[in-house]
Amino acid sequence: MKAIFAGLAAAVVITIAAGYGLPQIGYASEDVHSNENVRLD
Repeated sequence: MKAIFAGLAAAVVITIAAGYGLPQIGYASEDVHSNENVRLD
């Protein structure tokens, strides 16, 4: 039971860290899936 809670806590920490960290290094969804060939007119 302790291992399940530790795994759940680790998953929560990784999720929160990824949510804040990835956009800071330029790996946000809008940065990855957009380029100069996309028209937004």
